[in-house]
Amino acid sequence: MRDYTIIKTLDGSQSIQIKDTDVTFHSRHGAVTDSRHIFIKNGFEYAIRDNKNPVRILEVGFGTGLNAALTALEAAKQNTLVFYCAIEKFPLPETICSKLNYAAHIGGDG
Repeated sequence: MRDYTIIKTLDGSQSIQIKDTDVTFHSRHGAVTDSRHIFIKNGFEYAIRDNKNPVRILEVGFGTGLNAALTALEAAKQNTLVFYCAIEKFPLPETICSKLNYAAHIGGDG
């Protein structure tokens, strides 16, 4: 089993680092900022630009679930139906995920 540490990124949101490595789940410059820029702005928004509804997403490596949470919030704002499928070889334990501060940075209930 892997050992994880929660780290604070430059935008104040948190990410996960695999202990004793330099491997992080999100950019150290900002987990939420990075996911909004890459996954939402250049992924989801690109997909709906031509009014494609529903949007189908396959995420390989679910990680912390941040991309899925941001997608759900943006889909609700855009009134877009999303079919979201994610696969994860090494799911994070709930004890780690429940400590992440994403709700404070993206809205929602946690």
